Amino acid sequence: MRIVTWNCNMALHRKWQRLLTLTPDIAVIPECASPRHASSRETHGAVGSSAWTGKIETKGLGVFAFGDYTVRRLPDLTEPTDPQFIMPLHVEGPMALGLLAVWAQSETGLRGYVEGVHQGVHKHDAFLRKADCVVAGDLNSSAAFDNQVGEVNHSTLVRELERKHALVSAYHLHRGEGHGQETMGSFFMYRKAEAPFHLDYLFVPTHWTIKSVVLGEPNEWLQYSDHCPLVVEVERV
Repeated sequence: MRIVTWNCNMALHRKWQRLLTLTPDIAVIPECASPRHASSRETHGAVGSSAWTGKIETKGLGVFAFGDYTVRRLPDLTEPTDPQFIMPLHVEGPMALGLLAVWAQSETGLRGYVEGVHQGVHKHDAFLRKADCVVAGDLNSSAAFDNQVGEVNHSTLVRELERKHALVSAYHLHRGEGHGQETMGSFFMYRKAEAPFHLDYLFVPTHWTIKSVVLGEPNEWLQYSDHCPLVVEVERV
């Protein structure tokens, strides 16, 4: 299975063909429009199934399934006032799994981002424990910010996902890099290649085999978004 997470920075319909070059089975796309929005008819009509959540129709969190895969959205346990979008789904097909799609939001800066994701993970604890699950999306957090946000930080989230749910970041495990010590960024402030941050993640079960991890090159992707896509190919052992 090939899973892609990419914050498309809105207007996905103009970037759809570019996304398809990554040949995803499942794509988690923050900042895309809802299927009700006119601009989305091309994108949502080109896939077998999709799911979306958001507060405004032009900018929410979408998940798209391709080929033999389908996605089915489950009831969301977060509250309307929670500062993030969290969407639990069942992925059905050749490799069935649970997916917790994330686009972290905050009105209180760095601390709000990571606290919101912590809150969402806690509320979906039972879902994450039931079967093989993946957590994917734009978390807007990094261990590089730990000293700015206090005890509830990115590193504690990483430890909790591994300890309680046996989930690890595919990028970090595959490349042998520590959180906060990434050699490649996934987000570039003001689309400047010299201002990288690693904010996008795909956490997978520790017993899976990670076949490949590719993070898009900024010189290829910054014309489309301030984020580069993270592409992970996995198989269940």
